[in-house]
Amino acid sequence: MLSRLRIYWKMILLSFGLVLLSLLIGGIVVIGSVTRMKEDELKQRLLITARTVAELPTIKNQINEPNSASWIAPVADNIRIINNVAYVVVLDMSRTRLSHPLAARIGGKFDSSDADAAFAEHTYMSKVKGEAGVALRAYVPIMNETHEQVGVVVAGGLLPGLAKLIEEQKSSIALTLLIALLFGIFGSALLARHIKRQMYNLEPHEIARMYGERSAARWIILLSPSSWSGFARPWSVTATVTKACLQQKRP
Repeated sequence: MLSRLRIYWKMILLSFGLVLLSLLIGGIVVIGSVTRMKEDELKQRLLITARTVAELPTIKNQINEPNSASWIAPVADNIRIINNVAYVVVLDMSRTRLSHPLAARIGGKFDSSDADAAFAEHTYMSKVKGEAGVALRAYVPIMNETHEQVGVVVAGGLLPGLAKLIEEQKSSIALTLLIALLFGIFGSALLARHIKRQMYNLEPHEIARMYGERSAARWIILLSPSSWSGFARPWSVTATVTKACLQQKRP
């Protein structure tokens, strides 16, 4: 298939393929950078949200009051909505949920194994993989006025997947891809046209045929009787032929 194409189109396809390869590699690098930026931004947002809830005086000082979930849950849910995170869960020291976006889970136990360090006064981030995708969690301990730990705040959110990243940036990606392809096609055509002109608009097989015909013509002239000075010196013909062969072999 490719052997039947003219060299002009071969050069266009080669240059265009290099442009597409460069776009693919660049796209992978950009998506990786955007993913890291999204992750860092989500980490900061989750930590700020969890710390905001943990520092509320009413929560710090009244988390162990009877029926505290009735007023902690609305406060935590409002902060969750404002900071645009998936969930904010307030836990007491027995790991009982005092808030959750799903009301049915309030009062249940939080049994995640990555929460152990949070109940030892540690603030940290955790990455977990679930059915909905990869999620980040921020754990912040709740300390009362006497600096005793009385609970933990967990703020979580899902990391955007590849499909969602592309969906969010589809307009920019489409515009960039269109401009790059147009410039790639235009530049490939100019390069191919320039090289073709340097070759006097000949195809490689035409150049090879002309070279073969020229070489054959040289041998015919060298070996024709009219080129001999006489049969008394046949070595002169041999020397002439040898010299011609050496010239043909030189680069």
